[in-house]
Amino acid sequence: MTTNKTFRVIWSPHEGSNRFIVGSPDLRMYEYVPESCSGESPLYKIIAVNSDFPLLKCFAWSPDASNRNLLAVGLSTGRTVLLTLSNDALLHPAVSPIHQEYPTLSVKFQRPCAVVAFSQKEPNLLVTGLEKQRHDHCLFIWDITRQTSKEPRINNQRRVNSSTRALDEPLNKGASTNGLNERNSSNVYGTSTLRHVNFPGDSGAYETELSSNSYNADATTTPLVSYASGDALVSCEWFLTKCEIVAGLGSKYLRIYDPRLADQHTTPLSLQTKAVNGVRVDPFNEYRFTSFEENIVYLWDTRKLTEPISFH
Repeated sequence: MTTNKTFRVIWSPHEGSNRFIVGSPDLRMYEYVPESCSGESPLYKIIAVNSDFPLLKCFAWSPDASNRNLLAVGLSTGRTVLLTLSNDALLHPAVSPIHQEYPTLSVKFQRPCAVVAFSQKEPNLLVTGLEKQRHDHCLFIWDITRQTSKEPRINNQRRVNSSTRALDEPLNKGASTNGLNERNSSNVYGTSTLRHVNFPGDSGAYETELSSNSYNADATTTPLVSYASGDALVSCEWFLTKCEIVAGLGSKYLRIYDPRLADQHTTPLSLQTKAVNGVRVDPFNEYRFTSFEENIVYLWDTRKLTEPISFH
C-alpha cells in the first residue's frame, strides 16, 4: 500500500532573498539562482537540511532581519521548536540529533500543533494553534525573546577545515552565534530543559559549543496569553501592519484577537460562520482577509464583518 507524501513550501520572508524551504517531514532549504547574463540556465541548489523532526506538522519562517534563518516547527506532540537552519548543517553536523536539544515551547496537554506563525510587525511574537482539548486553550501567543539571550559565553569555537566537503559553497562566510536560555519546568504549560544547542548565524562556517553558563536557569517558559478554551484551532494568521490575529475556530467562529488588550479582559471581535478554513490576510489591505468553507470562498472586511463577499 502506497501513501501520498505531502510537501509544504514557503519562501523566505526577507526582501531580496531567493531562498525557500520544503518540509515533509525533513526541512530542506534551497536557493533559486536565476538565469545569468552569460545565458546560463536558472537552477536551484540545496543550502541546508534538518531531519531531526519526524513528528513535524507545520513550520514558519521568522521575518526577523537579525536572524534570517530562524524557524518555528510545530510537532504532533503539541510542542513548538525553535531552530536556525543554515548551510552550517551541511558543512558539519557537529551534534548528533540524539543528543542535540532545541528551545521548545510546550503546552500542558499533548495534541497535534495545527498552525505556527510569526508576527510580521513584531517578529518576537509567535502564535501556535493546536487541536481541541477540553481542559485547555488552543491558541497561544509567545514572546520568543524569553527563549534566547543575546550574549552567550562560548567555550570553544573553531573554523571548519578548508577541505571540508559541502554541497554548496557558503554565500556569506561571516558567522554569528546566539545563545539560548535554559528553562525550568515549574509552569502549568510544561517546559523543556535546554542544555546544548547549536544555533548558528545566517550562513557561518563555524562549529560552536555553548557553555551551560549561556542559559538563564531562572527563566520560565509560559505564553504571553492564551485563548479559545475547549476549542480547536483550524487556521489563523497575523495582520501584517498591526499586532492582531484572525483565527478560525472549531468550524463555527472567526475571531480577531489583540494580545495587547489581554490584561483589559476585552471581548474579541467574533463572527459565527463555518468558513474557518484557510484564513489569509490581504498583504495590500490591512482590513481584508479571506477564508472558506466547502466550495465557498469569503472575502471579509473587518470594518463590516457582517457583509462579506462570497463566491464559488
